[in-house]
Amino acid sequence: ANGTPSQPVWLRGPNFNNKAIIAAQTIVKGQYIFIENLKFEGRGSLNLRTHNNSMLSNIVVRNLRFVRDGTFGGPGSAIPIYSASPLKRFHDILLYDNEISFLGNDFDDVDTSLGLSVENDRHGIHPDINTDRVWIFNNKIHHLGGDSIQVSRGGDLGEQKPTQIYIAENEFYSNLENGVDVKQADGTLVIGNKMYNWRQHKGNGSTGGAVVVHSKATNT
Repeated sequence: ANGTPSQPVWLRGPNFNNKAIIAAQTIVKGQYIFIENLKFEGRGSLNLRTHNNSMLSNIVVRNLRFVRDGTFGGPGSAIPIYSASPLKRFHDILLYDNEISFLGNDFDDVDTSLGLSVENDRHGIHPDINTDRVWIFNNKIHHLGGDSIQVSRGGDLGEQKPTQIYIAENEFYSNLENGVDVKQADGTLVIGNKMYNWRQHKGNGSTGGAVVVHSKATNT
């Protein structure tokens, strides 16, 4: 998408109640983009990530629905957000009024051959490395195998860690892990969210907390 502030690019379904159905991986590239009124089914996912050295900035993602069948499979998150290069940082991304549900399963799987609980680590939205200014506002994310929101990742990221991730006025509930998991990021704001119905995972060591902050996260 080669949009401008006065002439943005639109990728949209007919309306809020009549969404276009996407059943495959979708990768977004470019700038000044509106994406709205889409329903992602099966293995459908919205990837805000680098592909062939692409850039991404100034994007609004709103009124999307992600529907799974509650079983293992699909991508690591419904909406991953990351750039592969610190020289091409993605920035100014708004995710508003989206619903993500039943991605992976929200109960403990048991490997019958080993008698062990199996982690099904599938997240909702994942702002990750080399991203700045991501707003996650007024979304509903529930019944996942992982976190509603995972910010960044573990390890020593240095200049690659994401900055200024704002998570406000969302509703997160009934996941197998957490509502918000902040790892190595700088400047994360979590405010005004409703988070409930968490429980400890038997196999992966998750405490069942609504919010966890670790991996040397700063200014949270």
